[in-house]
Amino acid sequence: MKSVKFLRDDPHLKRDLKYLLTHDRVFTAIDFDLKSYNRKVSPLSFASLIRTIAGQQISTKAAASIYLRVKDSCGGYVTPKNILKLSDGTLRKAGFSAQKVRYAKELAKAVIAKEFSPAKLKNYTDEEVVDAITALHGFGVWSAQMILIFALCRRDIWPVGDLGVQIGARYYLKREKITLAEMEEFGKKFAGKRTAAALLLWCYKDHHENKMRAHKLSR
Repeated sequence: MKSVKFLRDDPHLKRDLKYLLTHDRVFTAIDFDLKSYNRKVSPLSFASLIRTIAGQQISTKAAASIYLRVKDSCGGYVTPKNILKLSDGTLRKAGFSAQKVRYAKELAKAVIAKEFSPAKLKNYTDEEVVDAITALHGFGVWSAQMILIFALCRRDIWPVGDLGVQIGARYYLKREKITLAEMEEFGKKFAGKRTAAALLLWCYKDHHENKMRAHKLSR
């Protein structure tokens, strides 16, 4: 299949996004222009996995800044050899915690030793991708799901542990709290299209919070 630049252009995700934006009563209320949704597909590479490490348990904006500093420290090329050349202190200065430094270097060693190959993930089932990634030191199910969504464009991924998706689900359901079990149950509503639903919940979170900010400013 021809590679695409943006998630919106993946044929399966595009169809699912359009369906939910026209058939779901909550999503249809979002002022959402699919053509302007410019979230890029991540390359299936070592650098993409380092970016995933950067994004663990912090905001998207903070993660992007840290990754750029790591990239600069690598001379513009985030490769296994370049990561291993960096001192722990340099990576810590870029914004990685001590744990993330260890995760990045263990990943680099695994790729160099040919114990793990990012390129091979495209041939795996969703479950096999999760198994392969979670076998790496410091990578959990959330990290695997981010690769499945943003690098592999898989169609039915439901990241119940992602805070942004949880907040979007709370706004969608008009609830103060939501448990992981309730998230799993909520996801059944979008079975077969759960990746598109997760993308829209991230957008719905931003949409709802922007409305709240605008309301406060107008008072």
